[in-house]
Amino acid sequence: MPLRPEDINPNDVFTPEFITHAFKGGNIPCRLMHDHTCEYDAILRFIKIFKAAFKFYAPIHLIPVIIFKLKRIKKQPWKVIKGYLKNVFQSCMFLSVYMTILKYGMCIFRNLLGNRPLSILLAGVISFPGMFFEAPGRRTEMSLYFLSPFLESVWRWLDKRGYPVNIPNGEVYLFCTCVAIIMYCYERHPDTIKSTYRSLLSKLWGDD
Repeated sequence: MPLRPEDINPNDVFTPEFITHAFKGGNIPCRLMHDHTCEYDAILRFIKIFKAAFKFYAPIHLIPVIIFKLKRIKKQPWKVIKGYLKNVFQSCMFLSVYMTILKYGMCIFRNLLGNRPLSILLAGVISFPGMFFEAPGRRTEMSLYFLSPFLESVWRWLDKRGYPVNIPNGEVYLFCTCVAIIMYCYERHPDTIKSTYRSLLSKLWGDD
């Protein structure tokens, strides 16, 4: 007989019955995942993630300022500092909103659909509003950042089913293809490359 959510004891979540229940897509009560209501937990999670994100993004955004904007700091210190703080705030808001909606969405869809991969997928789909807090120029970068683990997941899914074919020295061909794409964009469509990256590439490859 399948377990009912109200019959699950928080102290017995690792029993064989519970593990079987979870793997078969059974509903896992939110009270086992967090102590408060889903809404209150989302607020607490937002605050926690924002604080952690600030510790991460503050030095990340400071590095380009030190490398590329030292001269501008002397001439326009307030403008540089204001832009730096704005970038840090936008990045912190992106990560906080994204993770909060994702976790809250998992609560919603897990209660509606049970403990299934579709619940996580739908939660990921509705988490996109966080992207709008980032600067337009960084949205493309973030999309490419998320594309990498997505492709890795697809590859692992295909690999488990034996679809990929081993190509000798395939990583060399892949690297050459990626560099060729970058070189093409650098030569023909330089505006598609962020100015800081374009400046770095110009030092490596020159203007021609």
